[in-house]
Amino acid sequence: MFRPAVKTPIRNELMKKASKLANRAITHLRSQKTKSISVEALQDALGIEGNAKKGLQKSLSLLMKSGELVRNGKGEYGLSRADDLVYGKLIVLPSGNGFVENVFIRENEMGTALPGDEVLLRLNIAHVDPATPSRGPSGKVTRLVKRARHDIVGTLQTTGRFYYVVPI
Repeated sequence: MFRPAVKTPIRNELMKKASKLANRAITHLRSQKTKSISVEALQDALGIEGNAKKGLQKSLSLLMKSGELVRNGKGEYGLSRADDLVYGKLIVLPSGNGFVENVFIRENEMGTALPGDEVLLRLNIAHVDPATPSRGPSGKVTRLVKRARHDIVGTLQTTGRFYYVVPI
């Protein structure tokens, strides 16, 4: 059963409705033979009309944040597989690239994650280079679970030869 991660007293009723829609969407996706489905097709299959369409969109967003759903390049939604996800502490190298549990992460695939943060990442199985199979798996940070540091002074910028910090 899907349970949203964030609950507040004000939004409790909205979360209950979103949770019901999320459970219906998950059940439908599990029963499908196809791996992904568009939002419109999901709305038709679940019989959702009018204002409930916004609720479905919110439910799908919550499911994506929780890691239960993924969205492909076509904008279609599908169930994520647990073996595609890795959770751990981010280790960043001086080059800017990093690792989580022996999974390589390029600098441009870290998002806003910083060294020491606990992150959830998705393995890039489709992008394994057959010429260099010894490099191991690579991945992309999909969710920042917990910040290692709460105090951040600014943003590191570069002018080519020099680095400087722009205060927040």
